[in-house]
Amino acid sequence: RNVTAKLLIRQGFKVAEASDGLEALRVWAELGGQVDLLLTDVVMPHGVNGRELAAQLLERSPALKVIFTSGYSDNFAGRDLGLGHGQAFLQKPVNPRELLETVRRCLDA
Repeated sequence: RNVTAKLLIRQGFKVAEASDGLEALRVWAELGGQVDLLLTDVVMPHGVNGRELAAQLLERSPALKVIFTSGYSDNFAGRDLGLGHGQAFLQKPVNPRELLETVRRCLDA
């Protein structure tokens, strides 16, 4: 998470970090929902996984862009995600260039 945040910050993106889904919901509230893109792991601890987090935030902000990541293959972790417009799945480890290209593509969608 730290490496990804630093990479995005160096490229001029504003980044708010959360260690799990519950913290992400708190950060979302603190930011007043002023978030353009959610980058989340599919599997997270403490009761709110990435899929659930994205669903909750998309209910509040349907224009939110979402990138799901996982160390599991897209056949396992990415299946049934039902990716829509402005959404993507990246399998970890993620190449920095691929991450930046995917972030840009999702934001521009």
